[in-house]
Amino acid sequence: MKSIRKLLFLLLAGSLSGLFAQNLVNIKLGGEQRDVARGAVQTPLGDYVVAGYSFSNPNGGGKADIVVTRVDKNGKKVWENYFGGRNHDMASDIIMAKDGKFVIAGFTSESSSDNKTVSTKGWIICLNPKGQIEWQYTSYGDKAERVNSVAQAADGGFYFSGLTQSRTKGKEDMWVGKLDQTGKLRWEKRFGGALEDKGNGVSASKYGGCIAVGSTKSEGAGESDMMVARIGEDGTMLWYKVMGGIDKDEAMSVAETPDGKIVVSGWTNSKGFGKSDAELIFMNKDGSVVWDKTFGKAGNDAFSSVINTPDGNLIMSGYTTPLSASESNLWVVKTDHKGNVFWDKSSSSDKEEFAYSIQPLREGGYLLSGFTNNETAGESDMWLITMSNLGVYKANVPSIDIAHNNKPGKPQTQPQPPKKENKPTKPSEMENWMKPNLYILAVGVSEYSDSKYNLTFAHTDADSVADMFATMKGKLFNKVEVKKLLNKDATLVNIKTAITWLEEQTTQKDLIVMFFSSHGALDNKGNLYILPYDFNAISLFATALNIKDITNGINGTPCKKMIFMDACHSGEAGLDLLEFASVKDASMDGIVKEIAEAEPGITIMTSSTGKEYSYEKNSWGHGAFTKAILEGLNGKADFNKDKVIYFTELNLYVADRVKELTGGKQHPYTPINLFGNIPIFTLKP
Repeated sequence: MKSIRKLLFLLLAGSLSGLFAQNLVNIKLGGEQRDVARGAVQTPLGDYVVAGYSFSNPNGGGKADIVVTRVDKNGKKVWENYFGGRNHDMASDIIMAKDGKFVIAGFTSESSSDNKTVSTKGWIICLNPKGQIEWQYTSYGDKAERVNSVAQAADGGFYFSGLTQSRTKGKEDMWVGKLDQTGKLRWEKRFGGALEDKGNGVSASKYGGCIAVGSTKSEGAGESDMMVARIGEDGTMLWYKVMGGIDKDEAMSVAETPDGKIVVSGWTNSKGFGKSDAELIFMNKDGSVVWDKTFGKAGNDAFSSVINTPDGNLIMSGYTTPLSASESNLWVVKTDHKGNVFWDKSSSSDKEEFAYSIQPLREGGYLLSGFTNNETAGESDMWLITMSNLGVYKANVPSIDIAHNNKPGKPQTQPQPPKKENKPTKPSEMENWMKPNLYILAVGVSEYSDSKYNLTFAHTDADSVADMFATMKGKLFNKVEVKKLLNKDATLVNIKTAITWLEEQTTQKDLIVMFFSSHGALDNKGNLYILPYDFNAISLFATALNIKDITNGINGTPCKKMIFMDACHSGEAGLDLLEFASVKDASMDGIVKEIAEAEPGITIMTSSTGKEYSYEKNSWGHGAFTKAILEGLNGKADFNKDKVIYFTELNLYVADRVKELTGGKQHPYTPINLFGNIPIFTLKP
């Protein structure tokens, strides 16, 4: 009985961890110039240690130094140390060893005796918990060498991967080596051909040895190709695999799953939708490919890091470039072991942002590190943020110069205390203040960038439903906030940004209402899409809004969420958008049901079922679905005559009314789940 209770407790704890917000942090560290974090780890005390490089060190002479900073959960600096000489020194990776020490990998630059030439040396530094050097390894090659990644072996030693131009077969080789626990070199190997080859990532293997990934110009089909190599405990190459197309391809990171599979992340210019797309490859132990998938939009997209998640899935960090932007955004994608996306999160700044690394947190969720150019102390700041299991993270905050405080020459930005909300004192005011808030997102597209897809009343439908619910301010709800995206404003980027707004604004007591009126389409994998103003029929994945993006974007909030989806319009031209990809048997009902059942507190009411269209007529002034909703909220759904419209009442009325209006051609569908029968409208003054 005790074991059953314990199991129930663990299951409950796991489910609640995704519903309630963590103490999320958004920390910027930087000075007047460029500062970049290349990796971060969490200590047993809950502090964060971040490593990267800084041009802002007042003693650095204007060149980069390795910087390692330890901050507590609130972003307060515990200690900070710089490492380097007169030339450029940079960190590329950091891990926390089993003994609690921090191992940083990168390179240092040395000048020749006559100061005419500068060469780089691979550099690995071990710091104790106070930030003091325990040992260090510096390579001895006579030409450029860099360490890009480090991983701890089962015996306590350390594998590293990088590049070298010393004693190579060609111009540059992939460089892999092993140190013991004290930093002494045990072995090093060079792999490559006549041109440039390099290592970017390394992971210790459960079978012994390591797996290294990078790129090669010496072999393959294109200008550069991904290279994956399994290397034995003594440095022997067991096998290697070159993968890529006719353009540039590069592997950046590698992880081994608990069952011994190999996961490689990186980017490709040889395939996908955009200029460059992020790529994820799943391999067997012997290097045979199980699957290979690309992710991205029309711009440049890349995964810089991949790790296993505690719940047995995969998560990647990197950057993505929105369709309407020129600068990259931080990007995190979580998938299962088949490459199916659970959620996809990105920042929305108009300044460049990048996540180089991602690590799991002890309390659940993830720790990301990189850089941001948004509201910084200088050109860029080291950026450290935490993200919940569901991808929720704290929005960008004004920069605080923590790493280089009190430096002369530039005024420091001081944190401002939050404004206190004036608590009501009158009984009537208190009653209203305790009510939930309503947040409405209404998207309606009648005019498309390609006019052959135009509708008539979609934008009017969204506008009318939003206005109807907005009348509940001061009645069922304390305040009502509305965001409308109609026609040209309903771009993919704007819609996703608005979904992020909902996530950031709501609390557990509130209600979200989302209304979408547009065309809808299914791709050849059975994915259901809402078609924004700027969609491209050739690639729905990259330019349309997957319904899972809608729900994933708000499933981090524990409030009630109600989605009305008036999609799959027939349009005056009768265009069969549901058959873009010749999907004959896909069931929209099944897709909606699966999503609605994935999380309690969310429900989706669709305008039609299966392969049906949604109809609109001039005589109605709306689509049939919207006309029925408006009629129901105006009182016709008040079946028990208590002047309050409950969700089940509206659902029942809309189903019958749409069927009546369309002569049985259209049947709204709402999957039964744990949303609950809640009041959503009142007729009382």
